[in-house]
Amino acid sequence: MATIEPRWKMVLDSLKTQQRTQRNTGYLYKKAEKRTGHNAPTPELFCFNPNTISVDSLKLLGFSPKQAASIDRYRKSGARFVHPHDFSRLYVVSSEQFERLRPYVVIPVPSNGERKSPLRSPDMDLTRARDEDCVRPIKLGKRDSINLSYQLFSCELNAVDSLQLLIFPGIGPYTAHKIIQYRKKLGGFVSVSQLSDLGIDPELVELMSKKCSVNRSKVRKMRLDSLNWDRLRQHPYVGNYLARGFQLYIRYRGYPQTWAELIENQIITEEKMEKLKYYIDIP
Repeated sequence: MATIEPRWKMVLDSLKTQQRTQRNTGYLYKKAEKRTGHNAPTPELFCFNPNTISVDSLKLLGFSPKQAASIDRYRKSGARFVHPHDFSRLYVVSSEQFERLRPYVVIPVPSNGERKSPLRSPDMDLTRARDEDCVRPIKLGKRDSINLSYQLFSCELNAVDSLQLLIFPGIGPYTAHKIIQYRKKLGGFVSVSQLSDLGIDPELVELMSKKCSVNRSKVRKMRLDSLNWDRLRQHPYVGNYLARGFQLYIRYRGYPQTWAELIENQIITEEKMEKLKYYIDIP
């Protein structure tokens, strides 16, 4: 005959199970919040123009602050969306997000001087549109939109981010990341031709030289009289051997006054000096 447990024990077991469930739910919630980096509100759906929508409105659509800021930087670089599918090309926009937002992506395009007419859809609440009037997007193929984005694109190589570099045909996420990391190690680019140091195809470098400019005033320089030796060794144009040469020369001869003095004492070559003069100041 089965033993019937006392009622107080059954109630106690039920409370323990309830507390365990609450703890697990709280743990999963905190883990999800830590992974996303913010406490994501419930996404809203409304008609929007990706070229003009504000950062706050992007957050309302379900994008994280980091995603919204990345999209805003992309637009400030001069790039524009001419077709809804251009929005899906951003690596911060997942395929699931785009499929959810695709019916609401609208880009105003005037046609033959006619007035813009709103895009009516039974699935849309046009009263919630936060941007200009919704109109039918222009019908361009994906290749046409990519070509148009490239034709309108220009950048400053010392300010561009990896997302903007993806506009160039032949540059993927890996190459874009390498360019940004190399810029940090150098302290900034002084010429677009320096991209050849990364093994990038010469034709692509030539193509980028027509679209990219270089602001040399943004290059971070190092002074020999207040030098961080670890940073100097990590510079792509120096390395351990040349850094040791600088260190020994300063120890026994003092700080050099000109680059010619270092060349005369065979510390560096003229070719190396042409590269380093943009990154090292002789006191």
